[in-house]
This record gives sequence, structure tokens and C-alpha cells, in this order.
Amino acid sequence: MSKRISGQGQRLSGGSDTSAPRLVHCRASAGGERLAAQSRRVQMDATKVLAELLQAKDLQASVRERLDDLSEEFFMVSSAYLDMARKEGNPEVVQQLESVLKVAMTEKEKTLRPEIRMLNQLLRDKTAADRVKTLAAYEEYLVPGSYFFHLLNRMLVDVESQKPPQTKLLTQLRTINREVKEAAKGAKKAKERKSSTSEEN
Repeated sequence: MSKRISGQGQRLSGGSDTSAPRLVHCRASAGGERLAAQSRRVQMDATKVLAELLQAKDLQASVRERLDDLSEEFFMVSSAYLDMARKEGNPEVVQQLESVLKVAMTEKEKTLRPEIRMLNQLLRDKTAADRVKTLAAYEEYLVPGSYFFHLLNRMLVDVESQKPPQTKLLTQLRTINREVKEAAKGAKKAKERKSSTSEEN
């Protein structure tokens, strides 16, 4: 789902080259050059954070200390380096990067709204059975018109408008949207039955 940043000859492991993937410079205007420079600085900052985490003796503690630095750019840059390490056949670096990303995502997710955690988990779930378990765990947020449905719909619209289309992600989101609506209807009916039974008693 994250955008990939391409670069050539870039490597990142414990104490190796920490320069960010190269960006194409925009020469159309001074404003464009400033934007390119700003993007480059952001990526370099994200790469620096990644390098520090790769060298950390206590990864989880270091991640918690740098939570504010775990931005979208950090995850994009980290994913880009992970892709490069896989293509280059460097299992040691792949393992290091995967460990950092796993801990970073876990800790960062703890700071997010439960509706966002719910959507992230649904996107990670491999099967319909897994999604059923997730929906059951977050049943209280399955209210039509709620923040979760707004979030899901906004993501659907964003992905549908992307070119080239992300077919796999779009299919996944549409499946989740359908299953979530069905689960919401089921939860509503169950609540109505429970309410009716309570009134009879």
C-alpha cells in the first residue's frame, strides 16, 4: 500500500551508507526546486532514524523513544530499503529491516485510534475467517456513519482514483467493505434481538 521510492546503488545496514534514495530534481521553477529539496531532507531524516534503529541495542526501547519520528516517510523509506535488500539477495539486511519495521509498526499502532488499528488489522488478515475474528474484536465500532466507515470509504475513494490502479489493494478494500457492512447489519440485528428479549423479561 505504501509508495515505493526507487534508487540505485543505495544500501543501508548497521553502519553503512545512510544516504536516502535519490530523487529527480525539479528544475521547472524555484518553487519546484524548494519542494524537491524539502522532500530530500525529509527522506534523509527518515533514513537517519532508520539507521539509528538498526544500530540500537534495545530496539523496542529505541522505537518508543522515537515514536514521533516514525512518520509515513519513515515507513516508505524503510520499505524501499527492504525491497532493495530483497532484490540484492541480502538476507541479513532483510532480517534487520523486517525486525525494525515490525517493532516500529507495532509500537506506532498503539498510538492510533482503535478504528485505524481495526482497518490496519483487516488489511493484514489473510483469510475471511481472520477478518471475522477482527470484526468481532472491534464490534463496537461497526456503526454505520461512524468514523471507521468514513475512514474506509475515504481510503476506497483514494485507491480508486490512483493511476495506475492498485488492483490487489482495491479488491482487498472492496472485500473488506462488503464484509464490514454485513457484519454491521448482523451486529445491529443481534442488538435488537437482545433488546427485545430484555423488554420481554
